[in-house]
Amino acid sequence: MQPRVAVIGSLDTKSAETEFLAEAVAAAGGDPFIIDTSASGDAGVALANQSLELQTLPVDRAALSRLDRSEAMRLVSAAAVEHVARLVSERRIDAMVGAGGSNAALIFAAVANVVPFGVPKVLASTMAAVDAAGVIGDNDVTLMYPVADIEGLNSLTSVVLAQIAGAAVAMAQAPDYDDQRSGGVVAATMFGVTTACVHAARKLVEASGQEVIAFHATGTGGRSMEALADERRFSAILDITTTELADLVAGGTLSAGEERLDPRRGPDIPRVVAPGAVDMANFGPIASIPSELAGRHFYQHNDLVTLMRTTPEENTAIGRHIANFVANRPDSVVLLPLRGVSALDVEGGEFWDPDALDALFTAIRAGAPAERIIEVDAHINDEAFATAAVEALRRLTGGSAGGSARP
Repeated sequence: MQPRVAVIGSLDTKSAETEFLAEAVAAAGGDPFIIDTSASGDAGVALANQSLELQTLPVDRAALSRLDRSEAMRLVSAAAVEHVARLVSERRIDAMVGAGGSNAALIFAAVANVVPFGVPKVLASTMAAVDAAGVIGDNDVTLMYPVADIEGLNSLTSVVLAQIAGAAVAMAQAPDYDDQRSGGVVAATMFGVTTACVHAARKLVEASGQEVIAFHATGTGGRSMEALADERRFSAILDITTTELADLVAGGTLSAGEERLDPRRGPDIPRVVAPGAVDMANFGPIASIPSELAGRHFYQHNDLVTLMRTTPEENTAIGRHIANFVANRPDSVVLLPLRGVSALDVEGGEFWDPDALDALFTAIRAGAPAERIIEVDAHINDEAFATAAVEALRRLTGGSAGGSARP
């Protein structure tokens, strides 16, 4: 059966390119239909190829003509999201593909939010080299940099459009992967400086037949994990690495926002929380550090990443955030690694700061119920800590690290 592929495009500005993309989908073996996201007040643009299926959005064109471009784009984007959400609920979309600049990327990103994980979402946009995270968001978007702007059909853009069409069709036709493990699915958060812990914990969980999915705690990773938790895709969570809270509090570049570890969000899923890598906030190259942070303790991880040691005051705020989550989620516990929270936070290490560590633990002890705090006399990357984390998760899930949540 041919996969139904939504071609997202604005016929008022990208008519030839959108039609070519739809034709390329058909040539690759897909069944394309165009969703016109034109934001002008015109009645609409007729397709040169009348055999292509066109779906128009129920927007008031007269109203669009009275709006400026940005307001019109917001109205069209909302209509596109509603339209695609309906297609998803009716199981009438197997993939989506699009191409363009910032406006096309913004609409595509908004629509991607209502398309489930596993449904291919392929976009060619010049924004890939500017703000990939802003386009991808929390979703499994495949993003391609088109080299040239998507303006007209030429020897470069035609190749790019044909390739993303072929990619979307091929991805939609890929066989379903059926994991044979009988247990549940456990999410885990990790960073380079907590990898040893997550690696050891993963082996323990997998040994009991569970699947472990690791998320890189780079802001986007934490948001993606929380979004999938909202969909109940996990039976349990090993939230070892909550470093994104450090970026939230200290103004780093890898914050996952206020909704990370928000007890009001999502279903109750057994979760073991640890303050992994909260000793550091992330920034870009050393030359990009804001001047107001001069005098802070920095460590150059590499040419692209500079780490800033969090202060005792910042650790107090981080600890309160963690404690608030645990206090309001009965199916959660917090583990405190008393000998350090990252590979840099070891005695004699670059970020070793007993005062900051004490501030963190004091805030957690003050805000979380004592029966949900487990203190481990080990470093976070010690095998003993990984073992304690998995054992805590097993207790939360009734004996199986990936089992069902307790009623």
